[in-house]
Amino acid sequence: MSFTVHRAAVVFSPHFAVLVNPPDPTEAARLRAGGGGARALEWVLNGMTSNDPATGRQTVAGLVETLRLANLSEETAQRMAQEAVMRGEVDAGHGGAEIVLPDTTRDKVHEEALSLASAVNGGRTRVNDMVAGTTPPLRTLYEGAYGNSMRQAQLEGVELLANFPVATLAFGYTRGDLSPGAARLVPFRERGRIRAYGSLSRTEALLFRLDPLRVYRHLASRGHALPEVKDARAARIALLQTMELPYPTQERVQPLGGDLLRLIHSYAHRAIRRLASFAGIERDGLAEYLVPHHLSFVVYAASRGDFVLGGLQSVFESSLHRFLADVVEGESRCALDPGCRSGGGACMGCLHLGEPSCRWFNRFLDRSELFGAHGFLNTGT
Repeated sequence: MSFTVHRAAVVFSPHFAVLVNPPDPTEAARLRAGGGGARALEWVLNGMTSNDPATGRQTVAGLVETLRLANLSEETAQRMAQEAVMRGEVDAGHGGAEIVLPDTTRDKVHEEALSLASAVNGGRTRVNDMVAGTTPPLRTLYEGAYGNSMRQAQLEGVELLANFPVATLAFGYTRGDLSPGAARLVPFRERGRIRAYGSLSRTEALLFRLDPLRVYRHLASRGHALPEVKDARAARIALLQTMELPYPTQERVQPLGGDLLRLIHSYAHRAIRRLASFAGIERDGLAEYLVPHHLSFVVYAASRGDFVLGGLQSVFESSLHRFLADVVEGESRCALDPGCRSGGGACMGCLHLGEPSCRWFNRFLDRSELFGAHGFLNTGT
């Protein structure tokens, strides 16, 4: 058995502060004190309209989580939150009750919501922001072609993240058995405490948010028994309460969670492979960060220093509509068909990415999730 030092890039989130010092250590504490993951989840469910989930009045879910973190019992936390609602001291929100999630997924859902909050904390630009700051013909482009292309691509939105935080950590692991999940991480230690060595950098990125209702209908068309929903928020909550997303190396997978992950992961790989040429960046110079519980993914430039080329920003500001049209309408067949199609629908000729770009080992990929009679990007569905 050998011992190897390896490096991995992970997106910083407040939950990771125990291993990595954030650029602003008070940011994680502020989010936690303001309601933590529960309040960040409400922010996501409401469409991420503000840049900070801690703005505005405290919510029921945020107060309950704050009280939980203070080691109060669940019963006491719920009672105190409802008393605060009756006194008008917190925002009752939708129905005045906390969103009930399975214990197996709640922490993951909150963690991903906090990761999104951390990602946009460094600054985000939405298409509407550019509309407000330009004049024709750019204004006409943003109001017309950009909106049409996002709808055609079944996206709720695409946003530019100019200061996307990425922590690159060094860690050791044992390697002998080559089967997935068999390696054992061996952390560095100092005076009996775990220590991680790494660096934190900021780079440009694009945040892609899939349309929740389109995703919901797609999964229903795949044969999953899902309740009727009226709006995007209800669709998000129904999925969060039902699905169990697999780990990258997991073999036995819940059908709904597996199909959802295949959809988001396949979309991310399709976007990276088409985006590389538009941005003038090597394919391996782009990487993914999936936020599957919230139907989103981030494509970021894996820069090796402080210098950022600006290719993603250029695409976002001038050719987003052409890029999205290429994602939807570009060549979707594989040069290795029919073997690729019959062997899982993903290979090095169509969806696979290099190891630095994919954190999911090129698993949970299938072109049929995107294209074909029942594909998500089939605009006729």
